[in-house]
Amino acid sequence: MTIIVRLLNQLKNIWKNNGNEKLEQKDISCIMLFISISIFTIFGLLLFNKTIFYFMSYVYIMILLVLCALKLLTLRRGGVLVSVAVLFFIIHLTLWLIFDNLFKSENFLRIDDLFEALMYIMLLIALGNTDYKIKPKYSIYFLLTILVLSVTFINPKFLNSNKWPLDTVIDVILINLVLFRAAPHMESFIRGLAPDGRFFWILGLIMAWMAEPVDGMLESGIKLFDSKFIEFLFVSSVFYIAVGFIAEFQHWKTELWSFTIGVGSLLIAWIAGVIVSYKATPLLHHTWSAIGGYVIFVLSIAIIMSNKVRINRTNKQISGWSMLIDEITGKFSKDTTVEEIINNVFKILKKNIQNVIGISFNIPDNLLIGDVSKYSLPLYDRKIPIGFIYLKEQTVYIEDLEAFTPILGRRLREEITKAEWRDKAITDPLTSLYNRNGYNLLIFDIINNCKENNAILSVAMVDIDHFKKINDSYGHNIGDKVLISLAKTIKGTLRKDDYVVRWGGEEFLIILVDTTLVEAKRVIDRIREKLILIRIEPIDWNISFSSGISGGAIPDNIENIEVWIEKADSALYRAKEKGRNRVEIAKPD
Repeated sequence: MTIIVRLLNQLKNIWKNNGNEKLEQKDISCIMLFISISIFTIFGLLLFNKTIFYFMSYVYIMILLVLCALKLLTLRRGGVLVSVAVLFFIIHLTLWLIFDNLFKSENFLRIDDLFEALMYIMLLIALGNTDYKIKPKYSIYFLLTILVLSVTFINPKFLNSNKWPLDTVIDVILINLVLFRAAPHMESFIRGLAPDGRFFWILGLIMAWMAEPVDGMLESGIKLFDSKFIEFLFVSSVFYIAVGFIAEFQHWKTELWSFTIGVGSLLIAWIAGVIVSYKATPLLHHTWSAIGGYVIFVLSIAIIMSNKVRINRTNKQISGWSMLIDEITGKFSKDTTVEEIINNVFKILKKNIQNVIGISFNIPDNLLIGDVSKYSLPLYDRKIPIGFIYLKEQTVYIEDLEAFTPILGRRLREEITKAEWRDKAITDPLTSLYNRNGYNLLIFDIINNCKENNAILSVAMVDIDHFKKINDSYGHNIGDKVLISLAKTIKGTLRKDDYVVRWGGEEFLIILVDTTLVEAKRVIDRIREKLILIRIEPIDWNISFSSGISGGAIPDNIENIEVWIEKADSALYRAKEKGRNRVEIAKPD
């Protein structure tokens, strides 16, 4: 009972999932085991040749087919098309069970075959709405052999008949068209570039191809098994097609034994054909035996090749991704901001990984670099979602990328945490300007850049006028608004290479690179004039500041800067003494 409850819970998880979340491997393994046991149990029941077993088997498999069709309806456009194809087959099967078994009538056969033909047509259309298509190479030779054999098998001489079975001819033509339409999809699986589920719907198509000539033999009067058994081969093929598309659209990661069970089902279909063809001509019997073995051999090789290619590619890519991680983290420096980190990562990913068009990060704030798309790969840090990598289209390597993103997510989170703590240490929390620690971190680089580029440096000290009066009259919240307004005004006026530091209280240090004293005075005056125009309620006077400027030379060392700051501070107090709301240049030595 416990096993049944677990099975039902895992089936419920698969039913609720619409391909947006990754299913647990235990859920996938459980459903694949359930499918395999169902297929072989029904085959076993049919061998008893009892009416009640036929009835139970068909009711059970039709329930499963209906559930698959309903699930496919929830899985994008390709899933809807496959669902319609499955529903057409259910109608075909229902008509066949009613008329052939209950009324023993063949008048329905044209209608019955019509729905089977419609199923193949819908599959043809659905294949055009399925991803992971590449130019066929190996698969085309296999399909050409299939085509030649199909023409041979429907030949009246091979069927030991005097007429062409029209419905079989039409169905064989349609199944061959479907197989050739599927060639690019088969090729992608052989090369290990498609989801595991692809194998199962390819397997279903080949089972249908093998069943069609056997059906033709039965219609020509060659019978060993009851025709119900051959019809069940069609049922099994459609079941595998439905499950295969569900597995592909939901990106199931199946285990090797699932592929083995699939090949075992095909083996049963082949054995049925061998036994039935034994009553026909020896040539047909030997040909069918050889060709069935050939098909099973090719599929087995395809599984081995696909898994080997995936393993080799994954090992190679993991090695490459380790180097990629080193390259990414090598771009991080002690003063790299969070946005710069994400920008650098995006540039490197775009250069090294196909189809990357954007990256988002939601810690500490929502940050997006590049573009978004419906194809995305989540970034995790210890199973916690922290962002996404966006892809232009559904890449064939998306499953392999899943092995890389946890490493990248964790490394990114570590670097961003470091950047956050570094920002807190060197940044003033109120104004988001550099604090004294930030100044100490930056100043040596500024001096070296000025010396290397022969750039003049000027410094300015700025102090808000009557700031104590603002705090006393209106409170510290209003005082904070004044500080924030001045900080925004300064940052909005300065160039990218200039710096501003909250020096303490209402005092700010402005460092102007490649700027003379006269040019520096013009810049500070422009900031002062902008601030005067800003109204901050409920203050009923214009906010202003006084400033002192010094420097105007190429700094040799940190001592130069400290002397200039002292001189700028003295010039600031001189501006205060002269009436405030003005800028004074320090007197030369």
